[in-house]
Amino acid sequence: MGEQSERKRATVFKAIQAAAEPQGEIVSRAQLMDIGLRSRTVLRWAEDHVLHRQFRGTYSLHRTVSTTGDRWAAHLSVGAGSVVARDSAVDVLDLVSTPRYPVHLVVPRRPPRQQSRLVIHESVHLHDDDVLEIDGLPCTSVARTLADVADPSDPHRLDRLLDRAVHLRLFDAAALDAVLGRRKPTPGTRALEAAILRLDDTSGRNRTELERILIALIRDSRLPPVINNAQIGGFEVDVWFPLTRAIVEADGDRFHSSPAQLAADAAKRAALEAYGFRIMRVDWAAANYRPEDTIDRIEAFRLANLAPPVPGPPVDPILSTRRNGR
Repeated sequence: MGEQSERKRATVFKAIQAAAEPQGEIVSRAQLMDIGLRSRTVLRWAEDHVLHRQFRGTYSLHRTVSTTGDRWAAHLSVGAGSVVARDSAVDVLDLVSTPRYPVHLVVPRRPPRQQSRLVIHESVHLHDDDVLEIDGLPCTSVARTLADVADPSDPHRLDRLLDRAVHLRLFDAAALDAVLGRRKPTPGTRALEAAILRLDDTSGRNRTELERILIALIRDSRLPPVINNAQIGGFEVDVWFPLTRAIVEADGDRFHSSPAQLAADAAKRAALEAYGFRIMRVDWAAANYRPEDTIDRIEAFRLANLAPPVPGPPVDPILSTRRNGR
């Protein structure tokens, strides 16, 4: 191959890389043709493993493709109007981890021919508000995704999804009402409505419930005994490691607290820190979905604050009977 041909090939590869980079390292056949490749060149490069086939009509310059690349390949293969949906959208939105395959897409028309590792759903009611873009990739909105995956046989998973949406500040009751209002009642929509009521009843799994989970997590771990609900300097704290500066608080109300409650929490923190204490907050997701990592972080926090606080604040001595012993 001559020098001119080498330069031309390098220019083509640079153009392919530029097109593929924002699409999970995936490029479509149509994009390759727009760049200047002929149909037979695309076929030959695929046979020679210069390009690696993904879903129909999509390619990568790399042998291995990321999960994001799979979703881009599916979207580009099905074409304009296709949207990542259902369990695939759950993962894209970072609500919970889901299996990589099959990739789920929704289209507002009759689905094209199905492909291996790809499930295409038709929806004539794909509203503009049902779609958002995550780094350019069309994905169903949080509200639409929750409605699509609501399974009456697995209420616990639905609770976890809603809790995670609250934690990420993605929970939008009005958007969910709008999505449900565009659908006929089904067992799934009724299960979602029930889960929303449970969420409201506990304010996104409020501090009382989270506190119980946090205390049980610490009690069952390798950590030393603690005092629960200790009164320190006139304030009640969830968990205190005695003779240290380490206080651990359940952080279950921060998405639903009133301004007055937020101000009171800030005043409490400032007062305790003035006594020399340090406060670590643990939220619902950390306590329930990352327990081992949470215990490791609590232990590191405790070890960093072993010295007693100075000046020493008043501590209710009666509460020494409420330790979590072994």
